[in-house]
Amino acid sequence: MESIVIPITLFGMILGIVAVSVWGSVQSKKEANETVRRAIDAGQPLDSAAISAIGKPVRSAAQDLRGGIVLVSLATGLIFAGLMAAGALPGIGKGWDDDAGMGFFIAAAIVGAIGVGQLVAALVRGNEKKGA
Repeated sequence: MESIVIPITLFGMILGIVAVSVWGSVQSKKEANETVRRAIDAGQPLDSAAISAIGKPVRSAAQDLRGGIVLVSLATGLIFAGLMAAGALPGIGKGWDDDAGMGFFIAAAIVGAIGVGQLVAALVRGNEKKGA
């Protein structure tokens, strides 16, 4: 019984996070649609710029850059934690388990890849602003 609680909790947590995210997105769209409906009922003209301004805000290049730096830094920390767990750093860590170190490395690869993606997005958005 105890061996099944942790996997169920893990997948339940993931499901809960996804459900809350979807619910929040739906509520945000409902509010935006309600705002557009009220504006139309009041007789205000709405162009595409006004409608897009009501919707989801666009992330700036600075936000992407900040997020990318944080995620790449987190990945670096996970790499060092993995090295400590594997006992690869002399004088630091006791070499708990090679599998634990590999887990840290896998997490670091995922987080680092997302961080690099955000850094690239910041670079692309920065170039779009310069070109426009």
